Amino acid sequence: MLNKNKVRIIFLLNTVGEGSGPLQRASRLYENELYNISVLEYLGARKKYTTKDIQNMRIKLQSKYNIPIEGIDASGFYSIKGYIKLFNVIRKEKPYAVFCHHNVMGIAGVFFSWILGVKKIIKVELSDISRKSLLERLILSLVYVISTNVIFISESSRRSLSFFLSPIVSYKSRVIYNGVSFDSIPNTVDTKNIREEIKVGKDNVFIFTASRIHPIKNLEFLLESFAIAKKNNAHIILVVAGRGDASRLIHKAECLGIKDSVFFLGYITRDKVLEIMVAADIFAMSSLSEGFSESVVQAMACKCPCVLTDIPSFREAIRHGEHGALVPLDDPGEYASWINALASKKEFRERLGMSARDYAHLNYSIDDVINNYIELISDD
Repeated sequence: MLNKNKVRIIFLLNTVGEGSGPLQRASRLYENELYNISVLEYLGARKKYTTKDIQNMRIKLQSKYNIPIEGIDASGFYSIKGYIKLFNVIRKEKPYAVFCHHNVMGIAGVFFSWILGVKKIIKVELSDISRKSLLERLILSLVYVISTNVIFISESSRRSLSFFLSPIVSYKSRVIYNGVSFDSIPNTVDTKNIREEIKVGKDNVFIFTASRIHPIKNLEFLLESFAIAKKNNAHIILVVAGRGDASRLIHKAECLGIKDSVFFLGYITRDKVLEIMVAADIFAMSSLSEGFSESVVQAMACKCPCVLTDIPSFREAIRHGEHGALVPLDDPGEYASWINALASKKEFRERLGMSARDYAHLNYSIDDVINNYIELISDD
């Protein structure tokens, strides 16, 4: 039951999922007795999920995160009925503030909230703007102008604003990095059991990556780098977790002669990802672009040294040589060298892992994220 005496806030999301960062932040803010918060999901049935599947998922997520989750249940991104329902929900609820995420909810949600006179319209930009099309950037420019505040999840994303738009948006923008809930990090895990589940032997050095299978994640580069590293260290194993069709990557692993040393887990829950991160020796990502990767900061919180490609948001996330390594996008040999350096020296990787955890605790706490959100909501 919603308490009408509290400040009404709605988090607008395209979709919600078990590992959704915005959902976790909404849940943490919901714990504050001053606010009356709910989450509104735009899409209904999609891909492998029926409307009933989505409804059951919402019930489970409501129980896990202890926050109301409602659905527009639109049939697609360009559903007129979906837009009308979204408009009517905002009009009926009369929220004091809306946090608008993703493309549909981040654009339509902002415009509808502006038309309806919502006092606080907070656009949360989760992606790297520089990789968007010219049309997308033009639309986003208008979205930023009419928003009350704009949250960027990395400084590099904010810097990608156009020269013309930057002075217009800078006064209302703020960088708030994705935060980690350290309460969700397992203190102890059965490392032996986890390694046995994913066929990692006790003598293997276990490299883990967690990301959806998509060209932007550049996983072919990771496989090529791993294949080079494998020539010098027979004990290393690579485990890949994430949604998507892995058939092309499996074929790539076969061609590289590393099929028996690479394991594809497919989708696993975020809780399972964190357990595996605690058990892993090294965390790796090879993305071409990221807004600001939650997986990286979660790996840091799990004391995993990180080997990453040298892209702007990763440069903000870790310090090269202190928490792991940043490697040029066109240098699989250098990437392999860092894998081997960490794999061959246990004390070295444990030292970097502890340093990474301390840095994450100091800079990427979800409590700091929530305090920043409260400041934005309270600031007149």
